[in-house]
Order: sequence, then structure tokens, then C-alpha cells
Amino acid sequence: MAMPRKLLCIALVAVIALPAAASPRNDGAALIAAVREHRPDELRRLAANGADMNAAVGGEGNALIVAARLGDLALVDILLRLGAAPDRAVRGDGNALIAAAARPGNLAMLQRLVAAGARVDAVVEHDETPLINAARSGDVAHVAYLIGRGADVNQGVSVRLADGSAQWRTPLNQARSPAVRRYLSERGAR
Repeated sequence: MAMPRKLLCIALVAVIALPAAASPRNDGAALIAAVREHRPDELRRLAANGADMNAAVGGEGNALIVAARLGDLALVDILLRLGAAPDRAVRGDGNALIAAAARPGNLAMLQRLVAAGARVDAVVEHDETPLINAARSGDVAHVAYLIGRGADVNQGVSVRLADGSAQWRTPLNQARSPAVRRYLSERGAR
């Protein structure tokens, strides 16, 4: 009888001595905090410790989406080198290219993400497309770049609104500037 009790004690000691890594991780929050605080060394440390570079936090997305939304090209480059997927989508938060397209004057970011493999016609459930966000931003250079890379000027999405209804959105019906509307129309948008 003494033997099983001894084994039980050893098992309890082994469980208590498990390393902290065995507890649930919150890689997404830690990575996003490092991006918001512009801490590239912390991103590298987290990656070296096995952080999931694509981990997401609802309502914010993932670290690459946040860096793209902030227009931080240096951090986007670091995240891509550390294994962040350029097309990783987060339902309701889009993907990095969708976020980048919404920020006027961010053409270098769009170029970098597309060069890394982001798809110009990606659709994220409960979100839109890069071209719709570019059209809404009013940045003709963004719109021209995405169309030049194959974005469909008529690709639309149905978006569920807070009241439960749905709205059909296209680049043309979301364009806020006459210059973007004219550019899209000249390229066959309807």
C-alpha cells in the first residue's frame, strides 16, 4: 500500500513542477501590445519563445493587422520575417491588406503585403475587400495599385449591420471621393 501512495506523491510533485509554458498562452495580446508599443525586440523575443505569430484577439485582429492598420512598415517587415502570414484573416477584423488599404497614403504598405503574398481579392467574412476599403479611403493611388494587381472593380460583399440587416457593398458604392468614383467607373465599375 505504501508504494501507490509514494507514486501519488511523485505524480503530484511532477504536476506542481510543470513549467509555466504548460499554462494557456495569450500570444495574440502580447504580440499586439508589442506592436502598439513599437517594441521590435519584444516581437523577436516572443517569436523565439514559440509565440504563434498569427494569434488573434477578437476586435483587434492579429499583430500584422494592427501593424498594417497603424502604418508601421518596419514592424510589418519584422512580423513577416518572423512568420506572420500576410493573408491570415480574422473574422470581423479583416486581414492586413484590408486594414492597410483603409489608411490613405499607405501605398508602400500595400506593396509590401502584396509582395509577401497577400491576395488583392481576399474577402473576409463579416468584413470587406482591400479594394472596397481603398475606395472608401479616397486614395486613388491605393485603388489604382490594387486594380493593377488584379482586384475586381465589381467584387462586392454582403455585410451584416448591427441591426441585423445586410448591406451590399462594392468599391463604387463605398467610394467617398469623386476622383475614386471616376477612376473606378472608367475601369468598368458599376
